[in-house]
Amino acid sequence: MRRDNGRLAVTALVTALVLIGGGLWAWKPWQSVELPASACWGLIEREEVRPLVGDEGKGIEREVFGDLSGRSTRADCGISWLPGATVVVARIFQIDESSYRSYREQYEADQRDLPIDFGAGVVGWLDDGLQPILMFPCDSGRQPLARNAYRQLSVAGDFYLSDLSATKRTQVFVDVAHRIAQEIVRQEGCPDVRIAERAPVVAG
Repeated sequence: MRRDNGRLAVTALVTALVLIGGGLWAWKPWQSVELPASACWGLIEREEVRPLVGDEGKGIEREVFGDLSGRSTRADCGISWLPGATVVVARIFQIDESSYRSYREQYEADQRDLPIDFGAGVVGWLDDGLQPILMFPCDSGRQPLARNAYRQLSVAGDFYLSDLSATKRTQVFVDVAHRIAQEIVRQEGCPDVRIAERAPVVAG
Protein backbone atom coordinates (compact mmCIF):
# COMPACT_ATOMS: atom_id res chain seq x y z
CA MET A 1 0.00 0.00 0.00
CA ARG A 2 1.44 3.35 -0.98
CA ARG A 3 1.79 6.19 1.44
CA ASP A 4 -0.60 8.41 -0.55
CA ASN A 5 -3.29 5.80 -0.05
CA GLY A 6 -2.72 6.05 3.68
CA ARG A 7 -3.20 9.81 3.59
CA LEU A 8 -6.36 9.43 1.54
CA ALA A 9 -7.64 6.90 4.05
CA VAL A 10 -7.09 9.32 6.92
CA THR A 11 -8.90 12.04 4.99
CA ALA A 12 -11.78 9.67 4.25
CA LEU A 13 -12.11 8.72 7.90
CA VAL A 14 -12.06 12.37 8.98
CA THR A 15 -14.79 13.12 6.44
CA ALA A 16 -16.85 10.14 7.53
CA LEU A 17 -16.69 11.18 11.16
CA VAL A 18 -17.75 14.71 10.29
CA LEU A 19 -20.79 13.40 8.44
CA ILE A 20 -21.95 11.08 11.23
CA GLY A 21 -25.26 12.38 12.51
CA GLY A 22 -25.08 10.57 15.84
CA GLY A 23 -22.57 8.96 18.08
CA LEU A 24 -21.93 7.16 21.29
CA TRP A 25 -21.87 10.32 23.33
CA ALA A 26 -22.17 14.09 22.91
CA TRP A 27 -21.13 16.98 25.14
CA LYS A 28 -21.09 20.76 25.35
CA PRO A 29 -17.62 21.72 26.58
CA TRP A 30 -18.64 25.14 27.85
CA GLN A 31 -20.81 23.33 30.42
CA SER A 32 -17.64 21.68 31.83
CA VAL A 33 -18.95 18.18 31.20
CA GLU A 34 -16.21 15.54 31.24
CA LEU A 35 -15.53 13.19 28.36
CA PRO A 36 -16.74 9.65 29.04
CA ALA A 37 -14.12 7.26 30.37
CA SER A 38 -14.48 5.26 27.16
CA ALA A 39 -13.26 8.06 24.88
CA CYS A 40 -10.84 6.50 22.39
CA TRP A 41 -10.22 3.44 24.58
CA GLY A 42 -10.08 5.71 27.61
CA LEU A 43 -6.93 7.41 26.36
CA ILE A 44 -8.11 10.91 25.38
CA GLU A 45 -8.92 13.46 28.06
CA ARG A 46 -11.22 16.45 27.93
CA GLU A 47 -8.40 18.80 28.90
CA GLU A 48 -6.57 17.82 25.71
CA VAL A 49 -9.55 18.12 23.39
CA ARG A 50 -11.14 21.31 24.72
CA PRO A 51 -8.47 23.73 23.38
CA LEU A 52 -8.93 22.29 19.88
CA VAL A 53 -12.63 23.04 19.54
CA GLY A 54 -14.69 26.13 18.87
CA ASP A 55 -17.19 27.80 21.19
CA GLU A 56 -20.33 26.46 19.53
CA GLY A 57 -21.55 23.09 18.34
CA LYS A 58 -21.36 19.66 19.93
CA GLY A 59 -18.80 16.95 20.28
CA ILE A 60 -19.25 13.32 19.30
CA GLU A 61 -16.95 10.67 20.71
CA ARG A 62 -17.10 7.58 18.56
CA GLU A 63 -15.10 4.40 18.66
CA VAL A 64 -15.22 3.40 15.04
CA PHE A 65 -13.59 0.00 14.97
CA GLY A 66 -11.43 -2.42 16.92
CA ASP A 67 -9.39 -2.26 20.11
CA LEU A 68 -5.75 -2.30 21.19
CA SER A 69 -5.47 -5.96 22.17
CA GLY A 70 -3.80 -7.00 18.91
CA ARG A 71 -6.71 -9.17 17.84
CA SER A 72 -7.91 -6.62 15.27
CA THR A 73 -6.03 -5.98 12.04
CA ARG A 74 -7.14 -2.34 12.29
CA ALA A 75 -8.43 -0.05 14.99
CA ASP A 76 -9.89 3.44 14.57
CA CYS A 77 -11.28 5.99 16.98
CA GLY A 78 -12.23 9.61 16.67
CA ILE A 79 -13.75 12.65 18.31
CA SER A 80 -15.72 14.91 15.99
CA TRP A 81 -16.94 18.46 16.46
CA LEU A 82 -20.16 19.48 14.77
CA PRO A 83 -20.57 21.82 13.04
CA GLY A 84 -16.96 21.75 11.93
CA ALA A 85 -14.53 18.91 11.45
CA THR A 86 -12.86 16.03 13.23
CA VAL A 87 -10.80 17.18 16.20
CA VAL A 88 -8.77 14.00 16.76
CA VAL A 89 -8.64 10.68 14.93
CA ALA A 90 -6.33 7.78 15.73
CA ARG A 91 -5.68 4.82 13.47
CA ILE A 92 -3.72 1.63 14.10
CA PHE A 93 -2.86 -0.85 11.34
CA GLN A 94 -1.12 -4.20 11.55
CA ILE A 95 1.38 -4.38 8.69
CA ASP A 96 3.98 -6.86 7.44
CA GLU A 97 7.73 -6.33 7.15
CA SER A 98 7.58 -5.43 3.46
CA SER A 99 5.07 -2.66 4.13
CA TYR A 100 7.07 -1.49 7.12
CA ARG A 101 10.23 -1.16 5.03
CA SER A 102 8.36 0.58 2.20
CA TYR A 103 6.72 3.14 4.49
CA ARG A 104 9.98 3.75 6.31
CA GLU A 105 11.84 4.45 3.07
CA GLN A 106 9.15 6.87 1.94
CA TYR A 107 9.08 8.82 5.19
CA GLU A 108 12.86 8.98 5.45
CA ALA A 109 13.07 10.30 1.90
CA ASP A 110 10.48 13.04 2.39
CA GLN A 111 12.08 16.16 3.84
CA ARG A 112 8.66 17.45 4.92
CA ASP A 113 8.44 14.61 7.47
CA LEU A 114 10.41 15.37 10.62
CA PRO A 115 11.78 12.46 12.68
CA ILE A 116 10.54 12.26 16.28
CA ASP A 117 11.71 9.92 19.04
CA PHE A 118 9.08 7.87 20.91
CA GLY A 119 11.50 5.34 22.38
CA ALA A 120 13.58 2.25 21.64
CA GLY A 121 12.41 0.14 18.71
CA VAL A 122 10.07 2.86 17.42
CA VAL A 123 10.49 4.90 14.25
CA GLY A 124 8.39 8.04 14.10
CA TRP A 125 7.82 11.17 12.07
CA LEU A 126 5.68 14.27 12.06
CA ASP A 127 3.85 13.96 8.76
CA ASP A 128 4.38 17.28 6.96
CA GLY A 129 5.80 18.43 10.28
CA LEU A 130 2.33 18.39 11.84
CA GLN A 131 0.87 14.98 12.72
CA PRO A 132 2.64 11.96 14.26
CA ILE A 133 3.06 8.59 12.57
CA LEU A 134 4.79 5.75 14.46
CA MET A 135 5.82 2.24 13.45
CA PHE A 136 7.26 -0.51 15.61
CA PRO A 137 7.66 -4.31 15.69
CA CYS A 138 5.13 -6.23 17.75
CA ASP A 139 5.13 -9.94 17.07
CA SER A 140 2.85 -10.71 20.01
CA GLY A 141 1.25 -13.76 18.41
CA ARG A 142 -2.16 -12.14 18.78
CA GLN A 143 -2.42 -10.70 15.28
CA PRO A 144 -4.93 -12.49 13.01
CA LEU A 145 -2.30 -12.71 10.24
CA ALA A 146 1.02 -13.98 11.58
CA ARG A 147 3.05 -12.02 9.01
CA ASN A 148 1.69 -8.69 10.27
CA ALA A 149 4.34 -8.32 12.95
CA TYR A 150 4.48 -4.50 12.90
CA ARG A 151 2.13 -1.77 14.11
CA GLN A 152 1.54 1.57 12.38
CA LEU A 153 -0.09 4.27 14.48
CA SER A 154 -1.17 7.72 13.29
CA VAL A 155 -2.97 10.56 15.03
CA ALA A 156 -4.43 13.38 12.97
CA GLY A 157 -7.01 16.10 13.40
CA ASP A 158 -8.39 19.47 12.51
CA PHE A 159 -6.19 22.56 12.59
CA TYR A 160 -8.72 25.33 12.12
CA LEU A 161 -11.17 25.36 15.04
CA SER A 162 -9.03 27.03 17.70
CA ASP A 163 -6.47 29.76 18.21
CA LEU A 164 -3.77 27.37 19.38
CA SER A 165 -0.52 27.54 17.47
CA ALA A 166 0.33 24.68 15.11
CA THR A 167 3.07 23.60 17.53
CA LYS A 168 0.65 23.30 20.47
CA ARG A 169 -1.92 21.44 18.37
CA THR A 170 0.75 19.05 17.14
CA GLN A 171 1.83 18.48 20.75
CA VAL A 172 -1.70 17.37 21.60
CA PHE A 173 -1.59 14.79 18.79
CA VAL A 174 1.89 13.63 19.88
CA ASP A 175 0.72 13.23 23.49
CA VAL A 176 -2.25 11.14 22.35
CA ALA A 177 -0.07 9.01 20.07
CA HIS A 178 2.40 8.42 22.90
CA ARG A 179 -0.37 7.27 25.26
CA ILE A 180 -1.89 4.94 22.65
CA ALA A 181 1.52 3.45 21.82
CA GLN A 182 2.15 2.80 25.50
CA GLU A 183 -1.18 1.00 25.78
CA ILE A 184 -0.57 -1.13 22.68
CA VAL A 185 2.77 -2.25 24.12
CA ARG A 186 1.21 -2.86 27.53
CA GLN A 187 -1.57 -5.02 26.10
CA GLU A 188 0.41 -6.89 23.45
CA GLY A 189 3.84 -7.12 25.01
CA CYS A 190 5.91 -6.06 21.96
CA PRO A 191 9.21 -7.42 23.34
CA ASP A 192 11.49 -5.31 21.13
CA VAL A 193 9.90 -1.97 22.01
CA ARG A 194 10.36 0.39 24.93
CA ILE A 195 8.12 3.44 24.70
CA ALA A 196 9.68 6.48 26.36
CA GLU A 197 8.22 7.41 29.73
CA ARG A 198 7.24 10.85 28.47
CA ALA A 199 5.99 12.04 25.12
CA PRO A 200 8.56 13.86 22.95
CA VAL A 201 8.37 17.63 22.93
CA VAL A 202 7.47 19.27 19.62
CA ALA A 203 9.90 22.01 18.69
CA GLY A 204 8.28 25.42 18.36
